[in-house]
Amino acid sequence: MPKGKIIVVALIITISLLAIFFVKNGFISNFLDKKIVMYEKNIDELKKEYYPMHFAITEKKQNINGQTISGRFVFFTANNERIGEPHSFKIMGNELFFDFVVVPITANLKMVFPYSIFSDIIAPDNGIFIAPLYTQNGYPSIFEKQQNENINKEISVLYAEICAKKNIKNAYGNAVHDTTKLGSFIIGQEYRILVHPSGGIEIVPVE
Repeated sequence: MPKGKIIVVALIITISLLAIFFVKNGFISNFLDKKIVMYEKNIDELKKEYYPMHFAITEKKQNINGQTISGRFVFFTANNERIGEPHSFKIMGNELFFDFVVVPITANLKMVFPYSIFSDIIAPDNGIFIAPLYTQNGYPSIFEKQQNENINKEISVLYAEICAKKNIKNAYGNAVHDTTKLGSFIIGQEYRILVHPSGGIEIVPVE
């Protein structure tokens, strides 16, 4: 084999082996690593607490099939502006769960997307899918738009994948809920979801 071809083949083999090594060791970055993180210095708008969702339980009703929980919820922008009209829900169960998809951006910054409502009776996969309800022209409007338009495009792509129920690398679920043991949500009381930049989630009563 000519010397030039030997060098080319050797390079191809070396690159292939390196690619396999990087994939196995997590060095081939996913969408977030390659796109959003490269703009880390420009995403200060994401590095603050926000309240993306308010909700209230309007009724808990017992029937022959068990208990149903009814309520309403509405989404808010990072500037505390309401997104559309409130949504009503009704679900079987005794304890109510609000599920979120948490996507790590950096070591100390995570994006949190409201995802579904489920209960101790209704499994998450069969719950009420709420992720598409806060879109504005394909952008998850619970987040403030960034100055860098490239970041906005990549966030929109990420949001589209979440709405399509695709698995996002390194993302995980985090649910907050009431409990019959420690105290249920008070009927008629409005609550809001507090999200920390670290990915922590709290339920806070509205005073």
